[in-house]
Order: sequence, then C-alpha cells, then structure tokens
Amino acid sequence: MQVAVDGRVVAALVATMLAFGALAWLSLQAATEIREGNRLAEQIQSRSLQVHRVLDALLDVEAGEREYLRARTPERLDPYCEDIARLAREMSMLMDLRVADGSASSEPMRTLTDLVAFKAPAADRPGRVRRLRCRAGSHRG
Repeated sequence: MQVAVDGRVVAALVATMLAFGALAWLSLQAATEIREGNRLAEQIQSRSLQVHRVLDALLDVEAGEREYLRARTPERLDPYCEDIARLAREMSMLMDLRVADGSASSEPMRTLTDLVAFKAPAADRPGRVRRLRCRAGSHRG
C-alpha cells in the first residue's frame, strides 16, 4: 500500500522540526547565561560581604586603639589585639576571593590594602601604633 505525501506537508514538518531545534538551542543558551549570571551574582555578593567584614574589622581596630589610648591600661590592649588578628584573617580571605577572580590588583583593592596596612601595627613603622604592640598570647588569632 502506497501513501501519497504532499510536498507542502513535508516542508511544514521539516520547518517545524527546525523551529523546535532552534528553540531547544536558544533555551540551552539562555540556561547557560542564567547560570553564568547567577555565578557572577554569587561572586559579587561574596566579595561584597567580605569587604564589609574587612571594614567592620577596621572600625573595631580603630575603636580598640582609641579605647586603649584613652584608658592606658594593658587590659584594654587585648580587644585591640584580637581585632588586629581578625582584620588580618578577613583581609586574607578577601585577597583569596580577589585573586580567584583576578581583581586583586584593581584600584579599589589597592586602596583598601593600603588602608589596612596603615592601620595594622608594624614593628618597623614609627608613630602612635608602635606603642600598641600586642603581647604574645594576648589574642586568640
């Protein structure tokens, strides 16, 4: 038994199959772009949160430094030393995130790094922070 096939029906079937193929390809592309967008959004959110943690630690270091300089008692130095250790940890975590995405050398990152370096005590830097040396074991870093 032979079936007669109209050329218009075959053309319509081929066009429909091509349309479905194109839609499937476009859907796959859109899904890929959505995944990439979500990944970038998570990355930005993670960096933003870590920058906030670094800035919080900087504020705590500043407050601890002022409190110690106001009171001049060794007990007031311990929270400052803990905050310095926390600042170092938070900054290290931020640098790890920035190095992973290649933005560690960006201008805002250099500015933040310079600010942290200014606030963190250094044995070779003269000035007011030199007086605020943390004793060994005075913090839980």
